[in-house]
Amino acid sequence: MGGIVCFFKEQGFNTVSIDISDEMINTCKEKGLEAFVMDFYKLEFSNETFDAIWSLNSMLHVSKKDFPIVLDEFHRVLKQEGLLYIGIFGGFDREGVLEGDNQVPKRFFNAYTDENIKKAFLQYFEIIKYENIDVKKDTVHLQSLILKKRCI
Repeated sequence: MGGIVCFFKEQGFNTVSIDISDEMINTCKEKGLEAFVMDFYKLEFSNETFDAIWSLNSMLHVSKKDFPIVLDEFHRVLKQEGLLYIGIFGGFDREGVLEGDNQVPKRFFNAYTDENIKKAFLQYFEIIKYENIDVKKDTVHLQSLILKKRCI
């Protein structure tokens, strides 16, 4: 996380990082970044705090049932006309723990078809740009979305 946030900070943006991991947040703070241990299911920020949110491969750990909870939080903390970038691996439909995951505890992964990932965001956001970025030779690709907050 620290790499992209450092880039944004070097470009003159005010940045705030969140992660559920104490270790990740400590790494960010060591780099001089403003960072908080926080769960994006309940963001501890006021309404309309941010101009933009960047999320790369964190939403793939959110269940399909809970996806709207996180989107609602993103929507709540974004200013009017705020932008959201989401990058998430997908292109197929699945949900659950991956067999062969060597992490302890094993991690939960969620993936959407291209059509369904777009549908998941439309209640809260207007899709400004959608792009599939090939990363492997099989059906997996990065679903890259630039979104704008909708008034709901």
